[in-house]
Amino acid sequence: MIDLESFVPRSDIDQVYFDTPNYIYPDVPIAVEGLRVIGAAMAEAGVVGIGPLTLSRRERMVMVEPRGIGMALFTLRAADDSASCSSAAPRAISMPRWWRSSAIIGPRIGTLDPSTQCDRSQEAWRALIEAKSKAYPSNPERSSRRHR
Repeated sequence: MIDLESFVPRSDIDQVYFDTPNYIYPDVPIAVEGLRVIGAAMAEAGVVGIGPLTLSRRERMVMVEPRGIGMALFTLRAADDSASCSSAAPRAISMPRWWRSSAIIGPRIGTLDPSTQCDRSQEAWRALIEAKSKAYPSNPERSSRRHR
């Protein structure tokens, strides 16, 4: 059970505090209406809910925001875990460096398509397993000898 203690604009929360994303949805019919009502109210107000949730015997602060028929739930890092990231002041950059940087970044601006992302390590493991299975085809006669 999540006790939403406050509601804040989503833009007020720096992403550096986001820890683990989850998706929650109603698992019983009676919960569907309640989740829809609070989700619609949050979406209309442009806010997310903040509150404590106990996970693995540890109380964590979480943020929830409406997504589809459920809610996206993010566990949040404590301020002292993220202080070094968010407290650094930006330094001024000279104009020539800025122009070079924008020339590098400009042509690469686009949108994120998660379906194009892949885990190269996982793909390498799959290729290795396939290669090994082709090199050593299963021999039913040999495997039946092992189990006698």
